[in-house]
Amino acid sequence: MRRKVCCTICSASALPVRAHCRSAKSSVIVGGNFGVSLSDSNATVTNNHFTGHRTSADWSSAIMVDPSGNNVDFRNVTITKNLIENSNKGIYVWGDGVRDNFTITGNNSGFS
Repeated sequence: MRRKVCCTICSASALPVRAHCRSAKSSVIVGGNFGVSLSDSNATVTNNHFTGHRTSADWSSAIMVDPSGNNVDFRNVTITKNLIENSNKGIYVWGDGVRDNFTITGNNSGFS
């Protein structure tokens, strides 16, 4: 498996998703402490395959939301149709900020 380019603005293949990288779509994201880290509103994470985000860090996960723990507000976020395998946590949402139009649906997990 290889990591595909996820950002059509900067052609970044490295994650986390930057403020201008509003989406991670149809990528294979392998290994490390985490796959995608969201720290801003108006983001979509869809149709990705996350695998191997299984480290000794207790926060290790495929998708992290508000990794700073600063109670950031998130609006218009969709996390859907992702396959998550061999990860400590699938989707880890931190903080107590406002979650408005925040949708997590249709994701699958398992071990390969």
